[in-house]
Amino acid sequence: MEMIKKTISAFFSFLASILTLACPICFPLLGVGGVLSALGLGFLIPLGANIYFIGAIFGLAWLSMFFSAKQHQRYWILMLSFLGGGLILIGRFILVYNPAIYVGLFLFLLSAILNLKFKRSCSSCKS
Repeated sequence: MEMIKKTISAFFSFLASILTLACPICFPLLGVGGVLSALGLGFLIPLGANIYFIGAIFGLAWLSMFFSAKQHQRYWILMLSFLGGGLILIGRFILVYNPAIYVGLFLFLLSAILNLKFKRSCSSCKS
């Protein structure tokens, strides 16, 4: 049972890092829409549906960050990622204000880097 917990924790930590590092890539191209457009299928995604895709990506990232923060007991990193993600979503879909998006991206990436740093130095996180 302990091995399963460690495997799941390692997977979610890896997923949090990958999703957070991939996040800045998705905003200029809007991820899914960019891929579908490259394939000639951009008409399949209405413009308003992007919020659901981006919300799902944030949901996965926050879930991963939660499991990682639960393990190394630094919940302020999770709150930092919530603040960054919230700024990104508000700046993108409500205010349409680029500085809020960039500050949110910085905070979100900072939370991922700090999460990785504390994950590596955590004695209870070692496999």
